[in-house]
Amino acid sequence: MKIKEKEYTKILNIESNTIVELLEYINNEYDNSFKNFNIIVDLSESKEELEEEAFQELVIQHMEEANKTFVIVAPNVDFNEFDGDLIVVPTIQEAFDLIEMDEIQRDLEL
Repeated sequence: MKIKEKEYTKILNIESNTIVELLEYINNEYDNSFKNFNIIVDLSESKEELEEEAFQELVIQHMEEANKTFVIVAPNVDFNEFDGDLIVVPTIQEAFDLIEMDEIQRDLEL
């Protein structure tokens, strides 16, 4: 797994790890490494199927406790399958655009 930091966002690229391993890592390091950042999980290179339930608890925790955005990049999924709190976009740029809009809303206290 590769982790990059850009301003107020951490980007996690799954590389050769599994989604389960990625989630375990985020949960174990959450308070120390991720709580104060927006999170982008890049699953572009993953061959695993994205399941909303796997991320649901972590996404809700991040939105409620940290008041930050959690976005998943998965270019080859049916985006209509995901509703509720899980945000899935096809590109990294769209993830950054969405985070920027969320940061503006938080700054304006909307």
